[in-house]
Amino acid sequence: MSDADSMNSYTMQLIALQSELRVFIHHLAPYYAGTEDVLQEVNMLLLEKRSKFTPGTHFKAWAFRFARNVMMNHLRKLKRERQFVFSLELVETLAEEHENEPDDRQQRMGALSQCLKNLDDDHRELLLSRYRKYGAIAEAADASALTASGLRARIHRLRIALRRCIEQKLNPASPA
Repeated sequence: MSDADSMNSYTMQLIALQSELRVFIHHLAPYYAGTEDVLQEVNMLLLEKRSKFTPGTHFKAWAFRFARNVMMNHLRKLKRERQFVFSLELVETLAEEHENEPDDRQQRMGALSQCLKNLDDDHRELLLSRYRKYGAIAEAADASALTASGLRARIHRLRIALRRCIEQKLNPASPA
């Protein structure tokens, strides 16, 4: 693999990991306003240390170690300045728990996509419109014969059906 191909592969992995890194950083200190700054610093550090990464090893684990270290450094500084009230041990525990969670988000998203396709067109559109913009329930209720509370109940039932469908797709041996 050429240096350019290696850089492209590395960059693509880093880009694909952005939302997970952001969630991880936010998970460590949910009320910290500097999440985006930490993410930017992590990205710069990962690009700077690219030559230290061994292709074929687990990129996500490697990147998360950098994110964890950068975040811990920020929190230590905040702790010294008395701007962070939680213990650093708690943050370390949160980081370990997050790292040990199963990485099934892509499988869940694939199952969700399949389950959405299985819905009737009007039910799928109702669910999707609910999440597209604020106030969609009131607008949809005005356009249908249902009240807003009736529509909320229908959406609730559809979400339960989606959750069951997703669980069934992820665990086909379990009863529905």
